Amino acid sequence: MSSLFGCIPTGQAAFGLLFIAFFIFRYLRTFVGVYANLTYKPIPVRDNPTYGPQDFTVIIPTTFKNPAELTACVKSILNARPAQIIIVTSNQNVDHVKALCRLQSFNVRVIGVERLNKRVQMVAAIQEVRTKLIVFADDDVFWNSHRFLHYMAAAFENDNVGAAGPRQRLRRSEAPSLWSYLGTSYLERRVFNNLATIAIDGSISTLSGRTSVYRAKILQDPSFLLEFLNDYYRGQLLNSDDDKCLTRWVYSHGREITIQSEPMATLETNLEEGPKYIEQCFRWQRARFRGNFLVMSTADYWYKKHLWGFYYIYATQFFQSAVLNDLLLGTLLYLWLSGSRWRADIIYAFIGFTLFMKQIKMIAHFRKYPSDMKYIPAGILFSYYHSWIFWKSLFSLSNVNWDGKDLKQLEKTRAEGPAVVPMLKEAITKTRPYKETTPGRLMSGEDYFAAAAILA
Repeated sequence: MSSLFGCIPTGQAAFGLLFIAFFIFRYLRTFVGVYANLTYKPIPVRDNPTYGPQDFTVIIPTTFKNPAELTACVKSILNARPAQIIIVTSNQNVDHVKALCRLQSFNVRVIGVERLNKRVQMVAAIQEVRTKLIVFADDDVFWNSHRFLHYMAAAFENDNVGAAGPRQRLRRSEAPSLWSYLGTSYLERRVFNNLATIAIDGSISTLSGRTSVYRAKILQDPSFLLEFLNDYYRGQLLNSDDDKCLTRWVYSHGREITIQSEPMATLETNLEEGPKYIEQCFRWQRARFRGNFLVMSTADYWYKKHLWGFYYIYATQFFQSAVLNDLLLGTLLYLWLSGSRWRADIIYAFIGFTLFMKQIKMIAHFRKYPSDMKYIPAGILFSYYHSWIFWKSLFSLSNVNWDGKDLKQLEKTRAEGPAVVPMLKEAITKTRPYKETTPGRLMSGEDYFAAAAILA
């Protein structure tokens, strides 16, 4: 039989066609994603903007588990001068949060709920909002600029935008550990994936709840509040996955979602380390599957309006296991090249390509922090370990608990009697200052993330 690809027998052409088809299916999203990330531009602030910081109310649901972290969070948000900040915690800890805010001269409002439940906490605050825009912020995030809200407001100059989010990254320590690198990798890849779809057709898998902005009239709709508090997955009431529900609601009601990629509208956050980070990975993966399945079963925007998102988010969701992808592509390539004298060279080149592609979403980070490149081998190994997380999560979607948080325990008062004042003072003294921690680099103006190297 004649050869289809030069020296390769036609009997193996089927393996070649399968390899090419799956290679395109697997990597088209990455190639287009790189283009989207390189060309996506920040949303500019108008000379005469419609909205300003005075139009924002920031809602911070908190368990008050880490008072020092909450203190640093509120400080950074107050620096952006929103109209109001509402902190929502358990009734038992309201007085402690108020006392902490008084000690720091924070002008915030603190309200309580009977039981810690993030959705209930959010709804309690939503009904108190009088501004046009609502920001949800986790109690462990830090905004990097006093103009944060100016840039987020720019997203709402488009009347059809119902929600928007900022860039995000891990809060960097003086001596980043492997766990810090893995957390950084997770957030960098998430930002990459968000821009890879937003830039093409306006789709996004989930608008992160770490910090997100919504038009108040959308969230104060009684039908939304009812849906938000009665969100079920296969008969189980969801407490987590709140950001998934919000994203689904905005898209289902004809609104757009966007990302403000301006560096001065960036949040930093902390992630867990060690076994708790693994627990977070399981929770994130289960939430991703549940959220996608709920969209696919209850909405139609994911295939009618967002064709690129249909491919990038939904069609490829079962092919994000590194073990499955690499094994399948490697096997097809090996069988395709059977008998070819170039097989070994091509296989080695493919392995190199595969390892490089695993780092392509981290290139910008490595340019800023080249010392983190020492963690690349461990990161690659973790990507294969994540295949176990991927498949186990798929078959444990009924676990809707907030792993790592004993909410009933956290509802209890953090301190009583003479222990209250020391607890509050400790929270203040442990508050980590917000500063550039990269040796040899200075802040560029007010922008922590545009740190410039010191000139010799």
